[in-house]
Amino acid sequence: MATAREPMLAQMRLAWWRETLHRPVEDWPAGEPLLAALSDWGEERSALAGLADGWEAMIGEPPLDAAAFASLAGAREDAISALGRLSGADAARAAAHRWALADIAMNLSDETERGRVDALLASATKPSGKCPKSMRPIAVLDAQTQRALAEGRRIGGPGDLAVALRIGLLGR
Repeated sequence: MATAREPMLAQMRLAWWRETLHRPVEDWPAGEPLLAALSDWGEERSALAGLADGWEAMIGEPPLDAAAFASLAGAREDAISALGRLSGADAARAAAHRWALADIAMNLSDETERGRVDALLASATKPSGKCPKSMRPIAVLDAQTQRALAEGRRIGGPGDLAVALRIGLLGR
């Protein structure tokens, strides 16, 4: 996994996001377009603040332990699940978790770290049933990352478009 060139600066940025997202919207700095877009998340903002914790777990000396990867994957899963709840579709949690782990695995060069994430991925619950339309993009990402990971390549290979169309249209 790529590491921050300045871990202390990365931690400061993550702390700023965590603290800002835990404050009432009225206390947020004005003129920040991303914060303005997130203002409607209400109590679900805590899941976004958790992303800062997940990324902070990734700051450390390699090889990172499985707990660091599980923390980031869990934070991503929680944020996507919060988005699902906001859009009325919480059924994409398993796909979000698997996608988060597969995405992490695809970006690791250290074999020890990759083995730890692969073990987490092997024990992850597979999505079942049809994904609601509002959350199909995460189901598409999950399917494409799982496929690419199994084939040892990046997303965008032969057949990925067909998989995206099938899941995007049918939900499975």
